[in-house]
Amino acid sequence: MHRHKSLGLLTGMIVAPRIAYRLIKAGSAYRVQPMVGNANWENAAGKAAHYALYGFMTVMPASGIAMGYYGGKGLPFFGTTFAGAADKNGSIAKQSFKIHKTLGTYGKYLVPAHAGAAFMHYFRGQAIFARINPFRVPRG
Repeated sequence: MHRHKSLGLLTGMIVAPRIAYRLIKAGSAYRVQPMVGNANWENAAGKAAHYALYGFMTVMPASGIAMGYYGGKGLPFFGTTFAGAADKNGSIAKQSFKIHKTLGTYGKYLVPAHAGAAFMHYFRGQAIFARINPFRVPRG
């Protein structure tokens, strides 16, 4: 469980800059365009799945951090532990646990579905992986 919590805290640390970058670059030439050759429903499903994944990678670490912090046990981070709240708040910790557990139960299917959809596009001959290359030249 120590590794789980440490990796969750690490995810929480890196997700904030990721979301900030996506919001700042939302209108730029790097904006991901709808996949050519897809039906409209496929593009809509892809967009919905991406919003769900962003929600998942934001709420899961946030609820786990809130659970540890307000539960008073602190936040373990590999070889150390960050202190929890001096004034524990069991109701926030309990609500965070419920959110974390429920989202974890259903959210764990998002990543395999996302990977499966990516390989479906790849086997169709669509350049799906070229679209996520961070070193690609943007469309002007």
